[in-house]
Amino acid sequence: MFPIVADPENIELNRIQLQYKGIAGTVLTVGRQRINLDDQRFVGSVGWRDNEQTFDAVRIENSSIRNLKIDLTYAWSDRTIWGIDGVGANQQAVSGDNVFANVAYKTTVGTLTGFAYLVDQDETVVLAKSSQTYGARFAGAHPLTKAVKLSYAASYARQSDYRNNPNDYSAEYYLVEAGLGFSGFTIGGGYEVLGADNGVALTSFQTPLATLHKFQGWADKFLATPPNGIRDLYVQGGYAKPKPFAGVDAIALNVAWHDYDSDRLNVNYGSELNAQLSMKVKKFTFIAKYADYDAKAFATDTRKFWLSVEYAY
Repeated sequence: MFPIVADPENIELNRIQLQYKGIAGTVLTVGRQRINLDDQRFVGSVGWRDNEQTFDAVRIENSSIRNLKIDLTYAWSDRTIWGIDGVGANQQAVSGDNVFANVAYKTTVGTLTGFAYLVDQDETVVLAKSSQTYGARFAGAHPLTKAVKLSYAASYARQSDYRNNPNDYSAEYYLVEAGLGFSGFTIGGGYEVLGADNGVALTSFQTPLATLHKFQGWADKFLATPPNGIRDLYVQGGYAKPKPFAGVDAIALNVAWHDYDSDRLNVNYGSELNAQLSMKVKKFTFIAKYADYDAKAFATDTRKFWLSVEYAY
């Protein structure tokens, strides 16, 4: 597999991997690869707009025991979204010794996952992002009636400095989320906390290998967790019609609102409105996306608007 991804400013060799499936219930992947774990809160491919984030790694996935999946990765390079133009803190690649361990057990009411993520980044400009994170996540869904389904998720983790990180810190993470789905509509909300230690930069809970654009607002104001941490209270809703109508094969609308506060010192950072409309017409998908961040005590007021077209062949 040799995909090359490009945009007007960047180009990357996205993946070059070999895969072996000769052992029952086991997949072995070696080379440059896409890795998305759980909801991508800790490890993800950042599949939005620019290049993807991929990893030079060895990954073993085993599901030979019923309802149990063991997923182990050793990655020696993080290939960032910046492509060949990556410089300084936004490097093309970050070398290191990263270990991702993820063990998931599926039950009738949801999936319980335990994880350990050891992020060891060797490059000088990102040494302070090296960390060890241990935690658990539970996520599932349950029908309340024939037409209404309840979804839910909860997660907890604890993080501390690792290897050559010059900082000495410890911080907690937790998430609770719930939603209802009915007749194509969804509505729900959640509360996510990335905790702080002493208020020094990069001593709060960090997730540098996550699909960061997916979390805490599309204006991307919190790609690095502020020194005093962050508490994100959000509500969201949407509508999806996956069946063709009026010449459109599928349509989806999603809206979310966030209120941001610090975890330490009780500072109101600001709030944000997000909205996205997507339509699929044959092999084309048209997307309109909007983010409006209203700053109070962090960053500045920001509005972003995107129009994009995707073609699948």
